Amino acid sequence: MSYVRIIIKYLKSIYESVGDKDLAWVRGYKLQSAQTSFGWLGASGMRRARELARKGLIEGRIKDGYVEYRYLPLKPKTEEELRAEAEERLILSMM
Repeated sequence: MSYVRIIIKYLKSIYESVGDKDLAWVRGYKLQSAQTSFGWLGASGMRRARELARKGLIEGRIKDGYVEYRYLPLKPKTEEELRAEAEERLILSMM
């Protein structure tokens, strides 16, 4: 399993296991050279987390001088967004 999948699954498991979502933040250094229940994160785990945060796939913040990351749940698409995507696919299929 890739670092990206391990990081997302690990952060998601923490996010889903805590009642208060403010407690779901994980310090960046805990994603480096760490064994998770989903696999090993080597030396570049923190760098991969930073890339994921930059792409908007997870949340990142700086608190008390430390970088922290948290799972970012996908928001359900609105009916309007789904309709627009369906129309776009239909147009592309006719080309």
